[in-house]
Amino acid sequence: MTGSKNWSAGDVLNAADVNSILADQVVMVAADSSARDALFGGAGEPTLAEGMCVYLTGSDELQMYDGSTWRTVGQSSWTDYTPASTSWSGSYEVSSTMLISRTVFWRGRFILDATPSGNLTMTPPFTADAITKAGVSGSGIANDLSLSDTYAAAPYVASGNVQFWEMQSTTVGIISAANPFTWASGDSIRWLMIYEQD
Repeated sequence: MTGSKNWSAGDVLNAADVNSILADQVVMVAADSSARDALFGGAGEPTLAEGMCVYLTGSDELQMYDGSTWRTVGQSSWTDYTPASTSWSGSYEVSSTMLISRTVFWRGRFILDATPSGNLTMTPPFTADAITKAGVSGSGIANDLSLSDTYAAAPYVASGNVQFWEMQSTTVGIISAANPFTWASGDSIRWLMIYEQD
């Protein structure tokens, strides 16, 4: 984008003004990402540049090009996300992400269906590179169904995976099969994590 310009009565509107001033200040419209990508680079088409915006009618998304990739602007709905793997057997009652500008929110609730072993580990909806550059924050609650007890937990990242640090009992440490209680079928953990996209 070359900036803005105000015209006065009698000014001549040149082709260069239309191409570099008017066109770059208009939000283009496309059906989907394939149609969006086809808008640029061909004969008579604009060159893709940082700051350009496109509205996708198929998914109702406003996207902005940041110089290397398209990013959704102001997404306000939750998108399902199921981790590729977890070290414990169970199901995700809820697991979804929301993107607001460059901030990603990940909420979830995992319910065990068998007595576990080892530490609770799951794959996050972000890359190790994002973690290294921006870090991750959040909170969680571990629930012992048989005793109706809850314990505060904090998510953290180890070797590119998410684990949880139990914050409340006398055995503060990584959430494992026996910490902060002896986990069993029906017990659950709920969390909200926040990080910033590259």
